Amino acid sequence: MKLTFTIVLSTLLTLTGCVSNSEPSAEMEKITNQQAEIEILKEQQLEFKNQFAIWQEMQPNIARLVVIEDELNTLIQQLRDLTKESKMKAREEKRKIREARPFYMLQLASLNSLDNLKKNWDEQQQLYPEILNGLAARYQQIKVQGKQYYRLKVGEFNQKSDALTTCKALITQQANCIVVNNTGKKL
Repeated sequence: MKLTFTIVLSTLLTLTGCVSNSEPSAEMEKITNQQAEIEILKEQQLEFKNQFAIWQEMQPNIARLVVIEDELNTLIQQLRDLTKESKMKAREEKRKIREARPFYMLQLASLNSLDNLKKNWDEQQQLYPEILNGLAARYQQIKVQGKQYYRLKVGEFNQKSDALTTCKALITQQANCIVVNNTGKKL
C-alpha cells in the first residue's frame, strides 16, 4: 500500500506540475506582442490612408488658394502704388493751392473768444476804414500754455512788401499790426 500511495502521489505531482505550468512561454509571449504591434500598425496604416485621401481631396483647393494668393499680392501692390500716386497728387494739389493763394496777411489782434474777435474786427473797420475797407478777415485758433486764443488776420498780399506797407499805415494810426503767413478760417 505504501508503494501504491507513492505511485499515486508521484503521478499526481507530475500531473499537477503539468497543469500548473500553464504560464505562456517566452515564444508565446513574443508572438502575442508581435500580433499587438501588427494591429497597431494596421490602425496607423488606415489612419494614414484616411489622411492621404483627405489631402487628395484638398489638393485642388490648395492649388487654387496659391493662385489666389499670387493675385492678391498683385492687387495689394497695385493698391500701394495707387495710394502712393494719390498722395503725391494730393501734395501737388495742396502746393498749387498754396501758390495760388496770396501768401501774406496782417495780424491785428489775438483774443480769448471768437465773439470778442468779431467785435474787435467791427471796431477796427470803423476806426481804420480807409485802410481796412475791402480786406477779407480770417481767424486762426491756437492754444498757448493751455489757453485758447483766436488771431484776427486780414488782407491777402502776394508780396511781403505790400503787406508791410499796409501794416505801417495802420501802425502810424496807433493800431497793432504784424505781417504773418496766410492761414486760418474765414471770419
